[in-house]
Formats: sequence, structure tokens, C-alpha cells
Amino acid sequence: MGPAIADEYYSPAGNAFNLLGHFQRAAREQGWTEREIKDVIDKATSADYEHLLQTLIKHTEPDRE
Repeated sequence: MGPAIADEYYSPAGNAFNLLGHFQRAAREQGWTEREIKDVIDKATSADYEHLLQTLIKHTEPDRE
């Protein structure tokens, strides 16, 4: 699916820049290409905050730790 991202990052009070940065770091650590990361970030930032959240959730999976 995508990089494992801790669920607490997707709270309604989450900062968009923090969410994107965390997604980017996790994706890099899991071997995503820069193009793959850019595609998700471009899609996530193409609309409002709710769209950003839904896009990141769609491209990630919960952190199981």
C-alpha cells in the first residue's frame, strides 16, 4: 500500500506541512522513488486540507508498532 505512518499524524489538528514531511520521510525510508513521493504530494496538495488527509491516508497504512 504505502509507507507505515503512525495514526496520530492524521488528527484533525495535524499541520499539513508536518503531515507531508512525515509522509515524505517514511516513504524515503521504505524505498519510494522521488517521483512516487512527488506524485502523492502533488495530488495531496491539489485541493483543501480534507483532500490532503484523505490522499495521505489512501497512500499509507497504519504503523503497527
